[in-house]
Amino acid sequence: MNRGTYSIYVDGFDYGCAVTKAIVTVEETMHSISKANIQVKEVKKTTDWSDASFSEKLLSFDREVLDVYFVDEKGEKCESSNTFVIEMREDPNHGSPFTFSLVTGRNSWCDPYELHISMEGLDIDPKYTKKETVADCFIAQKKSYEGVEYDYAYYKPEKETSTLVVWLHGGGEGGVGNKSANIDVYTAILGNRVTALAQKPFQDAVGGAYILVPQCPTYWIDKDGKDSGIWEHADGTSFYKDSLIALIDDFAQKIQAKKIVITGCSNGGYMSTLIAKTCADKYTSYVHCCAPMDSNALSEEDIQILKDLPMYYIYAKDDDLVDPEGYEVPVLKRLKEAGADKISVSITDSVIDQTGKYSDVKGNPYKYSGHWSWIHFFNNYTADQNGKSVFDWIADSIR
Repeated sequence: MNRGTYSIYVDGFDYGCAVTKAIVTVEETMHSISKANIQVKEVKKTTDWSDASFSEKLLSFDREVLDVYFVDEKGEKCESSNTFVIEMREDPNHGSPFTFSLVTGRNSWCDPYELHISMEGLDIDPKYTKKETVADCFIAQKKSYEGVEYDYAYYKPEKETSTLVVWLHGGGEGGVGNKSANIDVYTAILGNRVTALAQKPFQDAVGGAYILVPQCPTYWIDKDGKDSGIWEHADGTSFYKDSLIALIDDFAQKIQAKKIVITGCSNGGYMSTLIAKTCADKYTSYVHCCAPMDSNALSEEDIQILKDLPMYYIYAKDDDLVDPEGYEVPVLKRLKEAGADKISVSITDSVIDQTGKYSDVKGNPYKYSGHWSWIHFFNNYTADQNGKSVFDWIADSIR
């Protein structure tokens, strides 16, 4: 019996992330391999959405094998080796190493997460030995500001730049008081496809930028820091406002940033709006995705501050969590009435897969929750009232 172990690779997608590869190393060199002879079963503790109680259970799923090939010590394809790669199909419902808990309201790494790899003559340990991800280009850090301990990560671009883009994650990507072993700063990067900001389309569009991703210990919208709820506390304040601003300013000073763009989605869109009304033109520009900032939480003084700022709003009309008619629409109406002339708005009817990879049971393009308008941001599927995309708008704002 040829015994072996494997590592996994986690890639980022519009819906979050998925394990797309298993890199298997066995004791004895192999000379032939075929995907028809390999079966992979994913076994993980995750939320059972078919159960009315939505409890977490140990579930198993068959993974479709797309390709199998040998690689040498440099990872290059070869004819024979003791290492081979299994590539697997992923989609919004299969392959994620994350589980979303309705108890904590957070994404976390599945524990356990295993791939049971079956092939005649092989005995592969089901526990992976190493995990690599598309987010490994982000450097993780930890530091306290204003008495609050933050996990955060940053991406350093290849060429010199004085631009910093800050991404504020949604509610599902926060920590649980930084006390859960299955939640780390990479859940804030991989829970949504934040890695897109470190990739060529965005970096080329803005001329290169540092990307900073702070992780909130609870929720950005949390007004007392006690993880005591979300929407009922959305009163236009946040326990984390001052400490987050201190973190951003400290990092910006270290890299000598001259242009700072604050962006965020959902819970993070609330916080990006709060920072805008607090800091005004201290920062360069702001992008708010599906932002649950209630118009009633904004004073007339706040509106007067916000109306003069470069801001880009992104949302879908069918947002089923943050109803635009209760949030963006009344806020934008007040801003327009106050004379705002620097605000861009990109509105779509819904959030539908535009990659051509995913479809529903009827063969139609896969439809995401209307709340997930950050997909339009990361892919630049945006056009404001002047037809300008958000990437181009950011680039113009920092010139």
